[in-house]
Amino acid sequence: MTPASSEYEPLTPPVSPRLSPTMPNYPRHPFSPDVCVTISRLPEGFRELALTGHLSSQLMRRLSITRSQVVHLMATATNNDRDQDWQSLLLASNPIERMTWLAVLVYHLRSSTYISNCKNLAKTVMECAQMDKRSQSQSQGLMWGASLVLATPDSEKSLTRERETLIRKMQTCNQLSYEDMDTVAQKFFWSEGLSVSLETILRHRLR
Repeated sequence: MTPASSEYEPLTPPVSPRLSPTMPNYPRHPFSPDVCVTISRLPEGFRELALTGHLSSQLMRRLSITRSQVVHLMATATNNDRDQDWQSLLLASNPIERMTWLAVLVYHLRSSTYISNCKNLAKTVMECAQMDKRSQSQSQGLMWGASLVLATPDSEKSLTRERETLIRKMQTCNQLSYEDMDTVAQKFFWSEGLSVSLETILRHRLR
């Protein structure tokens, strides 16, 4: 497991008297009524992942807040201890959840740090791709993460190496299809602009 590093941009976890700020809590079946309600309100892709028990309570709470709330949290996160708590939470998470945390950052934030977030996301996507066994929901989560890396604006071409690595991996697995990737990404956090960007990149790469 990679040691804690400041290369990860902080996304302070929600404070709860019942949840650790540094260790993920994975709900187990049978889920409590509160957990069932939380899962039912998630987008389809996250909902399917949560039902497998691979999303923590901390992450599910974060997925339920809006983009403006995430941006506000990032703008006001000045407590270094809580930033370190988030890094510890991230590194204690399973690979699929770690990828999801980073993908949420990439999706929500447009700042000078997003290239670093994208590179960390690409690295984690490749780590998840090495897993011997994945459920369908995990595979779809992985495809969404890869789609974000490919579709996120990169005018300076800073992500060329990461994108080429992902494209080669997906070609090897016969998963490089714009239609399939866009359909899966729509189940998570996605936008029309990302769809256009993904199509442009893949059409150019595969022509």
